[in-house]
Amino acid sequence: MRVFKKAAAAALALLMVAGTVIGGSGVQAKAAGMLISGNPIITVDSVDRGKIRQEDSLLVLTYGPDKIKVEAGKTYRIVQRFVLADPEITYNKPSFFGKSENDMITVSNIEVKQYDTETVTSGMRLRFSTPVEISYTIHISELAKTGKLEYGLTAYDSRVSRYDENKNPVYSDTGAFKISVEVLSACTEPTFVLTGNPRISAKAGEYVDIPVTLTNKGELDAYDVHVSIGSATALIVSDTLVKQKMPMTPAGESFTANFRFLVDAEAKSERLSLPITVSCRDLSGAAYTETNYSVVVDIAGIEEFTSASSFVVKNVTQSPEKPQAGENVTITFDLENNGDTDFRNVRIFLGNVSSNGFEPIDSNPYILIGDLKARTVKKMTLTYKCGKNISGGTNPLTINFTGEDKHGAGVEGTATVYILNTVPSRSGGDSTGVSKPKLMVTDFGADIDDILAGSKFNFTFKIKNTNDETVAKNIKVKVTSSNFSVTAGSNTFFVSEILPGEEVALSINLKASSTLQTGAYPINVEMEYEYDAETKNNETGNGVTATDELLLQVNELLRAQCENVVVGDWKSPSVGVPCSLTFEFYNMGRSTLNNVYVTVEGDFELATGNSHYIGNVGPGSPEYVECSVRPLVSGEAVCTFIIHMEDSNGDEVTRENTTTVYVEDGGNGGGYNPGGIIIDDPGFDPGYDPGMIDNPGMDDNGGKTNRKFLRPLVIGIVVAAAAAVVIVVVVVRKKKKKTDEEEFDD
Repeated sequence: MRVFKKAAAAALALLMVAGTVIGGSGVQAKAAGMLISGNPIITVDSVDRGKIRQEDSLLVLTYGPDKIKVEAGKTYRIVQRFVLADPEITYNKPSFFGKSENDMITVSNIEVKQYDTETVTSGMRLRFSTPVEISYTIHISELAKTGKLEYGLTAYDSRVSRYDENKNPVYSDTGAFKISVEVLSACTEPTFVLTGNPRISAKAGEYVDIPVTLTNKGELDAYDVHVSIGSATALIVSDTLVKQKMPMTPAGESFTANFRFLVDAEAKSERLSLPITVSCRDLSGAAYTETNYSVVVDIAGIEEFTSASSFVVKNVTQSPEKPQAGENVTITFDLENNGDTDFRNVRIFLGNVSSNGFEPIDSNPYILIGDLKARTVKKMTLTYKCGKNISGGTNPLTINFTGEDKHGAGVEGTATVYILNTVPSRSGGDSTGVSKPKLMVTDFGADIDDILAGSKFNFTFKIKNTNDETVAKNIKVKVTSSNFSVTAGSNTFFVSEILPGEEVALSINLKASSTLQTGAYPINVEMEYEYDAETKNNETGNGVTATDELLLQVNELLRAQCENVVVGDWKSPSVGVPCSLTFEFYNMGRSTLNNVYVTVEGDFELATGNSHYIGNVGPGSPEYVECSVRPLVSGEAVCTFIIHMEDSNGDEVTRENTTTVYVEDGGNGGGYNPGGIIIDDPGFDPGYDPGMIDNPGMDDNGGKTNRKFLRPLVIGIVVAAAAAVVIVVVVVRKKKKKTDEEEFDD
């Protein structure tokens, strides 16, 4: 007979882990109401098994599972009944001991009682026809992999069988009854998600702190976590290491690694993408490395924060109001440095003077302003002469700026002012003395606020005759562009004339190319026209051509779509029990969608935090997304999940998706059970004696049928049938599943 020492029956510590399970081999597992330290233990449904005996054990299983399907990291409560295979053996006050061959299953918290009593009695026996009922807890290690495991249950007699050579007592045992365990799903490995700000701004010559916040989204704790950040020529390592060791990071928790760099003082403007590498191991020592993260650092180089955009020309006035050809015109304006950088040796000089009909009044090549401090304004006055060939109407005058910052780096800028109401010379103009008119586009726009790639719109523009005395006539206008096409009619217009100082509005229906990405695209307006020169002589064909290039802003059509949305797995979700939300996310646009993440609203919430990070999704790329959500209500529940993303402009946009799913009420064994009550098996018959199974219709003498053995069986069948009717009625009426005992008896 098998023996082992009483010391081997030391109690194992109970591990308490929350979870959900699926029973196997016809045995269902469900979340019981039992709560230990706030974590639910899953009760495995027990059924009558007949008699199951294994060759190496005296134990015979009559009730409860011999095969169980589980998930890693979860804890289960199991109830079983055993008798002895040998009718000549009796165990007094038997005790049970559970053990697995490896560390993947822990058996603990074993309770033993006589099957037909509620408490452990001093006269409890385990024998051929007298079963005992045991209940115990198994915990599946978080490190368990999918596949087959097993553990054994051994009963031993409280009576000393003999003493060994060291005079230690030895007790009789039954040998281990093996229970097969199939692990359906393993805990997900430590997986880190970048949850902090993935974009940092920095300036040349200054320090920049780069915090990297990472969250462990896996189900296993991470040990020996190391985080390293990539480098770049423009970044100089300061007082931190580029590789840092972080503390142990439990599942679902976050940490922040801080990196400090000094930006090179001579750095140019650029966008850096610094790779982030995370390495760690789990409790078993298995190593993991992830490299699919990056932090974007936008560097404002020395040429950017000392750029011409810091110079602003405003409050422009001219004198006289209508300058004549051959006379001086004086312009006054405010020159503002609206940046944060001081400039020195600032100079002003004019460009395109002679080509636009202006002449300098002295030989000085520039005007020296000197210092222009940040956020300061200087009043400037410039005087030039209107040449004899100047055109009538409006004439542009280009003002150029130069200077240097405190580092000696040069800076340049340009602004254009307009001299209005110019009166040409009567003896000037063309060879006939007639002032040549000038046509220009003064205003343009679309009839929609946002021009999307592939959209149609009405493009309206105004052409003005800036001359104040000569008529432009026989005007041919042609609109051309390689990025916009005409949807109807012609792209050519004819205008008979435009009077001096007048303007005409034209409109054309265009379509933006569907292949355009976000940006400004040119439209050319070509103008050919004539003016009345033949009144001075007999020459004709005084044709003038001009082309104005206009820019229209086009935004890429954001085409993000979710398909094949599924909430839950093969069974209905239950209130309060995490389940999976899966869907396929498609980027059908032409640009990468950056920093894509998911939030959940409505009758569900994310089970792993406030958001689920997806990352960057390239154009034409599908992305399979799986996250864990928790139902908050039962019945018809609406799961609203919102996709957040950055478009090619860097603006955050969202796409809302909604799906409806039926959620089980967790209060009656379907899933979440906050009440803390163990749910009894409806098929349990307290009068049933498994010892009668071998010969249920024979008496002790092997003769006539003994009806007293049939009576409990008949009663059990009747009770089970009545229970089934009640359940059907409750389901149809959608009332509470648990009925009042008195109403049931009625």
